[in-house]
Amino acid sequence: MADKSPVQDKLRRLLDRLDAAYQRRDEEELQYLFLQLGSGDELEPDQRVRLLLYRAGAARLDGDGTRALEMAELAREVANKHGDDDGLIKARLELGRVHKLLERAPEAVAVLEAALEQLRDEDELSLILETNTLLGWAYRVLGEYDAAESVLRWNLDRAERHGRLRSQAVACANLGVIYKRGGRTVGAKQMLRRAAETFAELKDKPREAVSRLNLGNVHKSAGEYEAAKREYQHCLVLTAKTGQDRFRGGALCNLGLLLTRRGDFFEARGNFLRALELFRRGGNSRWEGNVLHGLGMLALQLGDYAEAEERLRKSLGIYRTHADPSSQAGSLAGLGAAAFRRNRLADGRRCYDEAIRFKEELGERRLAHLYLLELAWYLTIARAGDEIDALVTRAEEHARAIAEPVEPKYTAAVTSWRRLNKGDIDGAQAAGSRAVKLAETQQEPPLDALAALAYGRALLAAGWLRQADLQLNRARNGFEELAMPYEAALAWRASVDYYRRTAQPDYAELAAERCRELAASVGAEQILALCD
Repeated sequence: MADKSPVQDKLRRLLDRLDAAYQRRDEEELQYLFLQLGSGDELEPDQRVRLLLYRAGAARLDGDGTRALEMAELAREVANKHGDDDGLIKARLELGRVHKLLERAPEAVAVLEAALEQLRDEDELSLILETNTLLGWAYRVLGEYDAAESVLRWNLDRAERHGRLRSQAVACANLGVIYKRGGRTVGAKQMLRRAAETFAELKDKPREAVSRLNLGNVHKSAGEYEAAKREYQHCLVLTAKTGQDRFRGGALCNLGLLLTRRGDFFEARGNFLRALELFRRGGNSRWEGNVLHGLGMLALQLGDYAEAEERLRKSLGIYRTHADPSSQAGSLAGLGAAAFRRNRLADGRRCYDEAIRFKEELGERRLAHLYLLELAWYLTIARAGDEIDALVTRAEEHARAIAEPVEPKYTAAVTSWRRLNKGDIDGAQAAGSRAVKLAETQQEPPLDALAALAYGRALLAAGWLRQADLQLNRARNGFEELAMPYEAALAWRASVDYYRRTAQPDYAELAAERCRELAASVGAEQILALCD
């Protein structure tokens, strides 16, 4: 035993150096010390736990989740065997961090809840705050939003009470994401703006960039496109300085989605492809799924349904691998739209039903509302299904529960089309007029053209021929300029009726020919049938 003491002294000194090297993220020094300390068999059990946790943390920071998991599991085993409560807490917390890296939310919940059971004393506030932050992420991924909000609210309260500015910002950033998922747009914007401003004050550019990205997403969901664009561009400036390729790619991907909605398809594709390159270079498969989803939705708008389905199926597979039901719903809705446009009504209905179920189970009312309206729209176009009114009613219930504007132009346009199909010409006119007026408040060409088409059909049925011609012309030009063949075919089909009503058979035949050409280009058989 006498000759072991100098060895222990040397090992303790090496561990102390390891503490400092880990804090500095000194890779060269860490590797040297790990080599010197070896497996740590000669260390006391609590010292060996420390060494294993440093090895796990270093592997995690390098992105080696498999190695990190192995080391953290071994640390937990040693701490548990020797009754090292402090080491067991830290091992469980490290496992939570590793499970987050590996996107394994259920496993993270198990170890983090066990750690929280041990963390009863607020003298350990830093550990409790981090444990709750990780739990908030895991609960959110699993769709347990109330549980996520509870632990994050606790964090915010304690951080404010103890004057911990950084912890306040972290709690606000995570609460903002929770509120966005639940459709609480005002609260989401308040929390994320507070987080971004606080991180800016703390000169924490990486976290500010993420908060700006999420704030942009909230503005985009609310249709506030200029505000969203500003936040994405701010995020791009910050990530250019910090080298955060994942979040830089996220800003580019979301800019692509925003530009797709505004009809800037060429620029949107460029943003998607730049994002895809960043994600593939960094091995971020989960975020690669977002880009594939965006490219799929872009192809859908452009009428390339084979590409749309290929991209969306790939994104769906990635989301399923990562157990992300919220994102799966988005890909399913896109696949449903592609199926409807290719006249595969049963497939389209099945995909939308599953997407809506996911969103309703997760409490994401805003997108549940939108998907219900989209399903009602496609069933209305196909004149299929006797429950369209029930779908619209469900959508309106979600909108009322959110108590915020939810896609009002889209709601009005779908309502106008549906009422006209049922012979309610006055109701169709009123809804179509509302859709066009709402469309004037935002620059969103695809939905603007849809509003004009709905209103034009209603005016034509009411006998207001001159006004109908103006709206149908707006719709045709809008969809043609946007290269949206499916919708353009619908607009030309409505123009056929206009020209027949005004005794212009030559123009009616030309419009019918253009309708057939566009419908055939995308395999829209139900529109082809209407053109004859």
